[in-house]
Amino acid sequence: SIIKRYLTQMGYLREVMHPPVQQQGGSDRIDVAEDVINNGYGLVQTQLGLQPTGEMNNDMVTELASARRYNTLPQRMDNRSFERGSTVYYTISGQLARVALKAINAWATALKGHLTFKVADAKNPPDLVINFGSVVDAKKKVKKILNTLGVVTNKTNYPYHLSHVEITETPIKITLYTESMLQMDNPIKDFSAILLHDIGSALGLSDSPYPRDVMNPFYSDKHKSLTQNDINRIKKLYPEHNGRGTDENEDDGEDEDEDEDEDEDEDEDEDEDEDEDEDEDE
Repeated sequence: SIIKRYLTQMGYLREVMHPPVQQQGGSDRIDVAEDVINNGYGLVQTQLGLQPTGEMNNDMVTELASARRYNTLPQRMDNRSFERGSTVYYTISGQLARVALKAINAWATALKGHLTFKVADAKNPPDLVINFGSVVDAKKKVKKILNTLGVVTNKTNYPYHLSHVEITETPIKITLYTESMLQMDNPIKDFSAILLHDIGSALGLSDSPYPRDVMNPFYSDKHKSLTQNDINRIKKLYPEHNGRGTDENEDDGEDEDEDEDEDEDEDEDEDEDEDEDEDEDE
């Protein structure tokens, strides 16, 4: 339909890299699972300030028509926050630091050969700052940040207004509100899922409509680890920095082969010169 094509173009019904999306012939129509479509609709409804039911309804159609007419629906596209092959320096402070470290290590493993993560120090200031702590009137603080010109904020749709990501030029700040921990059945599991999502946002991934992805912004107890789709998307966003999909050791090996060829050519030239000298003496 026209709406599905438009939302695909704008990134709300994005292509799922695992399992693959089936494109039918030369048509613009993309065949995706029903739950992915419903989650995509939920993303749109959240953006339009509607209740994210995940179902097409009259309110959504009306608001979407207006947004399309006046070009007010923002695109949800991936955008690198760091140069590929660079080192991301980070700091973690407050409660549950080990949960944050585990989440960073998950992304670091997925991005091995693409990005490096290290603890910040005096010589290397942080690019990524993760804080845990209580904040008075968390809702008001998030709203204030959202209204700040030039600041892009991702607010995960998890219970208790747990987190937001403040993305300026540098550093990128992830703040997790812990005043609601007593209301949570399993705070470690919840914060782990939130951090996986928020670090992905800090790296430049946009929200995914695929329900099992950690980059899906709607809370689920199934968000325990990165999915293959999360990993494929982040690797696509940060290709291996030598540009050929090989590691540096393999490049060094090619250089050694070239050096050996040059040495052989030099030896052959020397032998020819010696033969010529002998002929002249005779």
